[in-house]
Amino acid sequence: MINHEQKPPLNLFFDVLSKKSHIPYKSGKPKNPQSVMKEVEQVLTHISEKNLKITHIVSFNDPILVFKAESDVPVQKKFFCVKINSCIRAATNEASILQALSDRCNTSCRFFPQLENFFEIPSKKKHFAIVTEWVDTEPMYSVFKNSIKSLKMFTTQLVFLLHHLHASRVISRDIKPSNLLLCKPYRTILVCDFDLGIFLPDMKYTSYEDMKVPGTPGFIDPAFFVKNSDLTKCDIYSAGKTLAALVANVEEKHVQKINTSHLVKMACSRIHSETHKKNFQDLLQLMLNRDSKKRGSTKDLIMHPFLCN
Repeated sequence: MINHEQKPPLNLFFDVLSKKSHIPYKSGKPKNPQSVMKEVEQVLTHISEKNLKITHIVSFNDPILVFKAESDVPVQKKFFCVKINSCIRAATNEASILQALSDRCNTSCRFFPQLENFFEIPSKKKHFAIVTEWVDTEPMYSVFKNSIKSLKMFTTQLVFLLHHLHASRVISRDIKPSNLLLCKPYRTILVCDFDLGIFLPDMKYTSYEDMKVPGTPGFIDPAFFVKNSDLTKCDIYSAGKTLAALVANVEEKHVQKINTSHLVKMACSRIHSETHKKNFQDLLQLMLNRDSKKRGSTKDLIMHPFLCN
């Protein structure tokens, strides 16, 4: 349940969260994590009315702080991902999308982390906590080390993920390797981080003016810079760049430095079978067509020879 109930102000860690000089972070981790974790535990326990124990800090990228936590239940411990965000609009947007997806989707075919709670942390500067289930993952770049079969399975999952996401009238607008979770033990894929997500009451809704340029450099759909484009396919483009980067073994931060056509060639060069290489290249080109109106839909991708054969 989402809890918006206000609690008494707490003069703890979150009052100085926005002041990076007060927080001893380096490379995403604090020098004194125990003191930070203790304060966060007090806040979360007070606000959420759950005894949550912070096990470690996952990442810190101002204004977002992510923790792994476990419930203090002797019989059956449960792990959570706690995401603290000082950007009100992004936090409420993500919680709304996760709640809507939870309401619409069957649990057996869920493609996103389950939302557990969402609440405001009262402090001098408002912060919001989004609590989702914790997902054990393995490195995303490890998925293609095995065989062409692994690549086809991953690509099929990615396409179906986008299909279900868009069928739920949601566009992520920030598909990239770090926003995909390769889950253990069955290597299923979940999409996370809906800070930039958008609801589409009608999937034909397209407007250059209404959908401002969001996303991560290197993965942004070029159609955002062209008026009268079909911007509902922006996730298809970002997924194509993600797929090419993963197969080419190019780190996310370096993708923007590489020409798209060259990135496709790099990815295809790692496939030895000429038939598979040709089909995979055609699939990527269909996903990465700069003309969004000619870009393939999820239905086109599902029926593509690379995935069907």
